[in-house]
Amino acid sequence: MLKDEILKILINNRSSSEKQNNKYIGKAPGTSCCNKLEVGQYKAQDCDFDVSESDKIEFTKGNYISGAAICSKLGVSRTTVCRMVKKLKDEGYNIESSTKKGYRIIENTVCQSDMLNKAELEHEFIKAGLYKQNDFEHEGEKYIQKSEFKSLKIFYTDEIDSTNTWAKKLAEESGIKTIVCISASQTKGYGRHGNTWVSPHGQGIYLSIVLHPEICTDKLPVITLAAALAAAEAIRECSGVNALIKWPNDIVFEGKKLGGILTEMAADMDGVRYVVCGIGINVNNDTFKDGNLEYAVSLFNITKKKYSRKKLICDITNKFLKYSDAVFKSGNLQPIKEKYKSLLVNIGKTVRISEKKGEFEALSEGINDEGCLIVLKNNNERVCIVSGDVSVRGIYGYV
Repeated sequence: MLKDEILKILINNRSSSEKQNNKYIGKAPGTSCCNKLEVGQYKAQDCDFDVSESDKIEFTKGNYISGAAICSKLGVSRTTVCRMVKKLKDEGYNIESSTKKGYRIIENTVCQSDMLNKAELEHEFIKAGLYKQNDFEHEGEKYIQKSEFKSLKIFYTDEIDSTNTWAKKLAEESGIKTIVCISASQTKGYGRHGNTWVSPHGQGIYLSIVLHPEICTDKLPVITLAAALAAAEAIRECSGVNALIKWPNDIVFEGKKLGGILTEMAADMDGVRYVVCGIGINVNNDTFKDGNLEYAVSLFNITKKKYSRKKLICDITNKFLKYSDAVFKSGNLQPIKEKYKSLLVNIGKTVRISEKKGEFEALSEGINDEGCLIVLKNNNERVCIVSGDVSVRGIYGYV
């Protein structure tokens, strides 16, 4: 879409402005500051791109981009650019317009810092070093992959029934080895045991990642634990909130649920075909009105601050891909076991284990290399609990 292309130009310029700290861009070595990048003559200061005729953009003091430069690059009229900029302003972007200078984004609003769309996600992944320009897939648009994870593709949409359902469909049809699906909302989000995952627009993270690991089905629990660790660590680093893990798949804070992981797989006689790991995080939710959500909590509820979902998505994805790769190579949880244990809220607590054949209480002692929960029963029998249809809760509540 034309609006997305204009937004991408403005966002890239915003990043350049951040790097330059409001200095001129386009200063050639040994020359004074200038307002235009000359074709093929030099690189813009602190910017890693070559200047070509098709990419030439005029910059002025304060990192505005002239309307004429945008028109020239995209082959559209000034009227069209003005109309698209107005739409971006209506969406919440703080865009400053100047007749003599052009346009620039000023990122000084809470609303704007949490914008989630194709251009913002692409920019965030590029900043994190996961991608170079044009690595994204968006509603069928294909780009060349240049990331560290060579066969990874990312898909984004504004609304979907379920990112896990979407991811499974793409896994069956696309042939792509690693897929990351992101949506701004879900209409039929779901968690373990078929529970509804309430997914209001613009508030939470709804993310599904497809992997094609060469492992046996009995090794799959480690994927859920790797995702839980990635999510908990990213939340702690982003917000300072003491996020912990309730074995095997929930992210919790003071007895309430911040997020959850749902891992699904497709297998045949030859083994695992692919795995889908769904990650849902309550980020900027103010209230929880739908469903049985007495134990739900969001980062906003805890800190009264709004957070950038695009950055959290990027951080979680980055950590999860690295952790899952480590456990696949080792064949067990050993590479991340101590990190996971350090955030495990169940350790040293009496828990209630619910399984198909009944319930029992036991003391939680930790996890083994396979990701199983080790518990000591009242009769001093030590058993390993495998995640799946088992539910683990505290004897006095959720945790």
